Parts: sequence; C-alpha cells; structure tokens
Amino acid sequence: MISWSEDSWFAMVTKFVFQESDRTDLIWRYRGRLTEPGRRYTFLLEHSEIGKMEGEGIIGEKTITQRSWALNDSQSRSTFDSLVRLDANSYQFSSATMTGHRLGTIAEASFDRV
Repeated sequence: MISWSEDSWFAMVTKFVFQESDRTDLIWRYRGRLTEPGRRYTFLLEHSEIGKMEGEGIIGEKTITQRSWALNDSQSRSTFDSLVRLDANSYQFSSATMTGHRLGTIAEASFDRV
C-alpha cells in the first residue's frame, strides 16, 4: 500500500507472508520523500526484524533500486533491494541483507497487481 502527498512525501507499507511456513510475516513501514523530480528518494524505514533504518533509492524506467542501513544496530546490518517491472501487472523483487561486510540472507518474490 502506497500513499502520496502533493509535496512529494510518501508512505508505504510492505508485508511479506510466507505461506506454508512457520516463519513470521515480514513488515516494512516507510516514510520518504522524492528528492529529485521523479527519480531519487530518501526514506526512514521500520523493519520488523532489524528495527529502524534509513535509506535512499532511485527509480529507473523499469527498476527501483534502494539501499538502507540500520540505525543504532550493533551488527551493522544493511539491505540492498531491487524491484523490476516485468509487465504492467507483474514485478520481480530481490533483497539481500548484509551484516557488516558479509552477505547474510537473500529473499526473492514475485508480485502481481490486483
């Protein structure tokens, strides 16, 4: 779910549900602002597993790429995410989480607009 305001601020909530798994849902709550007309943005993020994060992103013709880093985190965790538009209603998502300079986990998902 995404909401926009007239002055380029946005709020977004993303929820990942792991069907047929006992894993807890993953919820990301964003608040951000476009900083360059339609291309770059900065954001604050409440990540349900990592906690408070801050980040930046860029919007391409078919891809949104962003990175974020945990605030006040003793493990120095960060993420790198990419969302690729496959067609008007389908998207491919990939995300990597790092701890310090080491890759930790990766997640992939397909999204369909409803």
